[in-house]
Amino acid sequence: MLKSVMETFDFNQIKNLEEKQHILLNWKQVLESQSLKGLGEISIHGDFLIDIFSNVLGYKRVTENQEEWNLVHEKKTFTDASKADGALGFFTPDSDDIRVVIELKSLRTDLDARQQRQYGKISPVEQAFSYAHKSGKKCIWIIVSNYNELRFYHEASSGEYEEFEVSKLSDPEEFRRFYYLLSAENLISKEGTSVIEALYKRNEADEESISKDFYSNYKQMRIHLFEHMKQHNPDRDEILLLEKTQKILDRFIFVCFCEDTGLLPERIFRKIMTLARESFALEENKIWKELKGLFRAIDKGLASHGINAFDGSIFAEDPELDSLIIDDEIFEELAKITDYDFESDLNVNILGHIFEQSISDLEELRAEIKGEKTDRKNRKRKKEGIYYTPEYITKYIVENAVGGWLEDRKKDLGIDKLPQLTEEDYKSVKISKNGLKFNKNIEKHIVFWESYKEKLMSIKVLDPACGSGAFLNQAFDFLYKEGQKVNKMLSKLKGGQKDIFDLDKYILRSNLYGVDLNKEAVEITKLSLWLKTADKYSRLTVLDDNIKCGNSLIDDPEIAGTKAFKWEEEFSGFIRSGGFDVVIGNPPYINVELVSKEVKEYFIKKYKTFYKRYDIFGLFFELSISKLVSNGKVSFIIPSQILNNLSYKKLRDFILENDWLEKVCYLGDKVFLDANNDVCILVIDKSGVELIDLVNALNFKNPILSVVDKDYFRKFDNVISISNDISNDSIFKKIFNPEFAKISDHFDVFQGIVTGNNPVYIFEESQLENMNIEEELLYPILLGRDFSKWIIQNTKRRILYLDANTDLEKYPLTRNYILGFKEKLQTRRECLNNLIPWYSLQWPRDKSKLNTTPKILIQSTRNQRLKTRIVATIDEIGVYGTQGLNFIVPKNTSLSVYYLISILNSELINFLFQTKFLNVAIKADYLKGVKIPNISKTKQKQFIEKSIRMLELNRHFYGLLDKFTHFIEKIYKPKRISNKLKEFFTLPFTDFIKELKGQKASFTRKEEFELMELFEEQKEKALALKKEIDEIDNEIDQMVYDLYGLTEEEIQIVESS
Repeated sequence: MLKSVMETFDFNQIKNLEEKQHILLNWKQVLESQSLKGLGEISIHGDFLIDIFSNVLGYKRVTENQEEWNLVHEKKTFTDASKADGALGFFTPDSDDIRVVIELKSLRTDLDARQQRQYGKISPVEQAFSYAHKSGKKCIWIIVSNYNELRFYHEASSGEYEEFEVSKLSDPEEFRRFYYLLSAENLISKEGTSVIEALYKRNEADEESISKDFYSNYKQMRIHLFEHMKQHNPDRDEILLLEKTQKILDRFIFVCFCEDTGLLPERIFRKIMTLARESFALEENKIWKELKGLFRAIDKGLASHGINAFDGSIFAEDPELDSLIIDDEIFEELAKITDYDFESDLNVNILGHIFEQSISDLEELRAEIKGEKTDRKNRKRKKEGIYYTPEYITKYIVENAVGGWLEDRKKDLGIDKLPQLTEEDYKSVKISKNGLKFNKNIEKHIVFWESYKEKLMSIKVLDPACGSGAFLNQAFDFLYKEGQKVNKMLSKLKGGQKDIFDLDKYILRSNLYGVDLNKEAVEITKLSLWLKTADKYSRLTVLDDNIKCGNSLIDDPEIAGTKAFKWEEEFSGFIRSGGFDVVIGNPPYINVELVSKEVKEYFIKKYKTFYKRYDIFGLFFELSISKLVSNGKVSFIIPSQILNNLSYKKLRDFILENDWLEKVCYLGDKVFLDANNDVCILVIDKSGVELIDLVNALNFKNPILSVVDKDYFRKFDNVISISNDISNDSIFKKIFNPEFAKISDHFDVFQGIVTGNNPVYIFEESQLENMNIEEELLYPILLGRDFSKWIIQNTKRRILYLDANTDLEKYPLTRNYILGFKEKLQTRRECLNNLIPWYSLQWPRDKSKLNTTPKILIQSTRNQRLKTRIVATIDEIGVYGTQGLNFIVPKNTSLSVYYLISILNSELINFLFQTKFLNVAIKADYLKGVKIPNISKTKQKQFIEKSIRMLELNRHFYGLLDKFTHFIEKIYKPKRISNKLKEFFTLPFTDFIKELKGQKASFTRKEEFELMELFEEQKEKALALKKEIDEIDNEIDQMVYDLYGLTEEEIQIVESS
């Protein structure tokens, strides 16, 4: 789009054009004279800002307009004391409206390399982005320069930018682009959208529209081509035809891409169609014949037609494909793909999204062929756990894992001990007939960079579930850029001498490896990598030894058949010599309950971290660590349940007790557009770490960073959390005091009943009248929503309690009822495994413990973002409960349940579950580990009295509310009792009447007047009860703070969390 708008931009409309060009010419001469190389960044950035941004691009300085100006130096961010070197926007004596931040570095600074400690070990680009994110919502542009190179970024992506060489800005065409994008009149606008912002938004919208339109056409073409091939090849296996359909499309995408990027003759496919149409041959498949010829030419080369021999297996001879009958008519439709611009409109990243979705579509088609039921929206993703990873995530993982591993190698090689090079050192480099000469300092740098280059060229990067190749493509980009950087550095050290070779082909051949269960995914990964590296003069890199099809997790043919993957055989060259250096990816998210019994048993035997309701991604961690060299790294994006869910305790123990956890980056649930998975990124360093980086990246552009010691999480039983403030550590130490008892030392803690089929076993009050079942088998049952803090609110629901001890013959009515569901109930997992009789509740729990009173009930499902995470009450009447709650039943009489509930319902324990146990569920296993002071019965007495009073007050309070709302419902008949009506005591009478009328209640003015007295009377009683409840609640909190020994400062942290 920029190219098209530039064509209409009038170069001559620029004011003072000659003066601006003269300034740029001066900078070109200065840069070419080398006179800036000895100067630091600070000494010249004032001149640069004034010359380039004020005099050339038109941003006003304060000296030019003291009421409002556009350019400032050394601008502090809004949130801290950090400063950008410059800022553009709208500034007055009273206000700052920053739109652009500018970061300047010295001439020899690599803008992508990590800086020294004073900059937080981040690159200049990352440094500039951090300033932008702290400079207000309107700051959306970033400029970074080392005086020679200038980059222009949008804040949405640090991977895409417009680049300018300052020494070439005097060139008219380059200056036109520079001025159009960065001039004050185009880049910023005080009101409304600027020209460049509008261009950016239009480009984003067009890109999304084009990609959606292309994918829609591409998907339809696949279906039509497949149907066509079935119709014309009825004797062929449909699965085979589907594979060949995709192969034709893969080839076609490659041809289109090569046409638009100049690697094949322009519009070669359209020419083939024209040639076929003009042919006098009578066959219906003339285009297919010509197309097969084109495919052979691309594979073998045809110099007479300007076609290079690409090879690479995508166009390799395929007798099965060539023997298929495909008529001309279908290619008329396929030709529509060639109308897209594959050079600008459909870049490799956009195609990556399309390729990933193609894998899902193909699996759906394959399932339909096999007669399997499909959920068109979710089937593939649920079965194989696929979620396309956004580019900013692949970039982050590659930079931390691949980039992190390479940074470690630099340290091993002594980068920190290299001498600082001066102009005198560079002047010592001489090229003569006798070879290259240089001083000792240059020699040390050459030795270092040559050694580092060897490490870079030998790195082995694996994605064990590579999908469409998003991570491998990102790794390719990183390694290619790093390789260019190293070659440039060595060239500079050697006086301009260059080592020329095919870096891109080398990376594909020697550095990148992938495995995927899906055959089409493997081919699409290869295709995406070929699109990055194809050129007009050389063959495609053969990737059959790098990208392979197989089941990464299973090496036994008895279990996985032909997909069994034996790592030592498939990658024998370096697995036996140590393994991969880096493993990256987004492994499948599949619960093991969805795999076959045989596969699950295999996993249990093979993987030592397998535990409870495990997920496949956990196995990929263990597998990947086992395939690493001793100093290797693994980084995956995976569900956040790995941080605290009990099923991953063995995996966390495995990682943390070996001191391998390097970084945790918590991302939340907004990463994947079509899935609400709460996810995080882990970085594992097998060489061991001393510190763990914690990154709260809910706001990815402005994350909250902290660091803890490697053994920090051990005191929390290896439950991992991302706390915004590590000063909370002192509080956690007091909660987890080793002298205190665990709850499980004195109480049984367990989840409620799991029926396996709630409609069969659980009945609402309205159903009970019609149920013909023996009453002695029916027990009051609570769901999580049936109680609140300190109060049970609904006991009308009933459960049919049947377990292995129930003799159905003694209960004929129940037997007749339950027999009607036998077929359905027999399919439950425990029945299939012969663990329970077919009629039993799936997990009935211990009935004697369920019957115990008093006991504690705790809601199980409490979203981690809720203010109140612990909701507990006492059962004194003997109720049962579903899996939506946990039970706490005393083992002995040393600690009272009334003492314990005062602690559980306190702000302190709520704080613990807000900050440490960040799981949707309040797990029974987490409750078991909570520490409680083992105090005497005498000291417990004050807690017990407060708890009993709280139970009593809440019964009165909720009883009053229920009685009043029931009266309102019966007399005035509102459509429903809304939350406002339920909490009537918070409203003035006028608002109460307004809400009542809003619920279509009917009453006269006289009735309204009479209601006012009742309302005020009940409101006064409710407020009095609520006041006493709040006072005692606060007293209990203070008693618990004292019990755990919190300071005033620590109490403030808890209460403000």
